[in-house]
Amino acid sequence: GFCTNPELSKDQPNSFRFERNIVAISSPSKLFCHTATLKTLANSTWDYNLYFGFDHKVPYVFPSGLNYSTWQQAGYDKHSLVNVDPLFVDWKSFNFTLHARSPAVQKLGFRMW
Repeated sequence: GFCTNPELSKDQPNSFRFERNIVAISSPSKLFCHTATLKTLANSTWDYNLYFGFDHKVPYVFPSGLNYSTWQQAGYDKHSLVNVDPLFVDWKSFNFTLHARSPAVQKLGFRMW
């Protein structure tokens, strides 16, 4: 999962952008560490991400232990997609190229690098 450095997140807000990512996990687990709090994330931007579990719908737990609905109400990931297939060409063979009709491309503006 994605973690913030606990030394950085103790008292001061961190400033970073987590945007236009595809976060895909293969088994249920904590997606994010919970050392970050809404206070320490106050200067961060999270949006236009796609969260996907390969074989199941994942009950994502966001920083501060929030579920997706509460996370969005706090102002994060307002345009993101959860449990939406990114349409990888063949993830089972580790080909993570996106189909042109991928929602990450069509709805979120994701670009392969």
